[in-house]
Amino acid sequence: MKKLGVGKILPRETSISELQANKKEWDGSLVAIKACELFSANKTFSNNFTLRDGQSVMAGLMFDKAVFSSQNLPGEVSSLVGIVYRDGDQVKLAPRNVNEVLPLRYITDDFTTWKNTTLSFNLAKENEALHTQFANWKGNIKDGTIKQLPVMADAGFSKSTKIYPYLPKDSLGSLLMLYPLENSSLKGVKVIRITFAASKSIGPSRFTEQSLSSQEINIDVLPFNTGTDIANVGVAIPIVSKGELIPGKLATPAGFDDYYNIRSYTPALNEAGKFYTVTFLLPTNTADLKKIGITTGEFNKWLESPVFKIINLSSRKTLGITTRNSDRYIPILIDKVEMGF
Repeated sequence: MKKLGVGKILPRETSISELQANKKEWDGSLVAIKACELFSANKTFSNNFTLRDGQSVMAGLMFDKAVFSSQNLPGEVSSLVGIVYRDGDQVKLAPRNVNEVLPLRYITDDFTTWKNTTLSFNLAKENEALHTQFANWKGNIKDGTIKQLPVMADAGFSKSTKIYPYLPKDSLGSLLMLYPLENSSLKGVKVIRITFAASKSIGPSRFTEQSLSSQEINIDVLPFNTGTDIANVGVAIPIVSKGELIPGKLATPAGFDDYYNIRSYTPALNEAGKFYTVTFLLPTNTADLKKIGITTGEFNKWLESPVFKIINLSSRKTLGITTRNSDRYIPILIDKVEMGF
């Protein structure tokens, strides 16, 4: 703990994984956990509530006389301050008061403000086809990600006049990457929430870019096997490599990106034609980045200017289909992306 003046104690910023790895040293400390989810069976502050950050889970603890006991949990928070308690092999965190449980501020891109929606034969840069007024989205519109009005098969659950980003294939080709705008920054983004659905397309399906001619993706889609096949999205972050040798791994040349997947705790989704929301807690410090397996790279560069990509992780679990088969594809469409700061 750091002491400033008389009786003033500032919390030490840390992560759940660091607390669990150093239980003895952190016991009794006042700490701040950044970017975490709070949940319990009855959705209130009680002795069975749990904290979860991007990589780890720990138990929460309530003081006997806590005035906010039984109040509703806020869900995802920007920061939570509490006192660390060691209970045998477990480490627990007791929040001091509800005013130190800070909610997130969300910015939402619902893909209703595309910069280029009219068919053009002379769009200067194809990357700009996926730009919105909010963000510089980019993707491979020739063979990966395009935007268009909903296909006929999706009319029953989508908005007929809305232009959606579609990711027709899987993570080998379909991705939607977000870069900061020239006059803004994603620094400090802690949570990504993605609302998406598996398309109900069946058979020969044509996905056509709304703003460019001769840009289309044609695939033959199998029926979605409800309860067996999985609709899913993922988030991956690029970390610039230093070109260092890592045992058991091919060295990425210096200056090129290594991608690392962020874990989501959302259960598998087994239905097409229905929008779901998936939550991802992003790393907020070097310890979190190392926890997801990054052993080398420009950590601070990413923390100062985060970039991430959304990938289509939907997969066929039907027998006889492998990653080598083109009939494995499950197209998805994205309704909105919410970013919590």
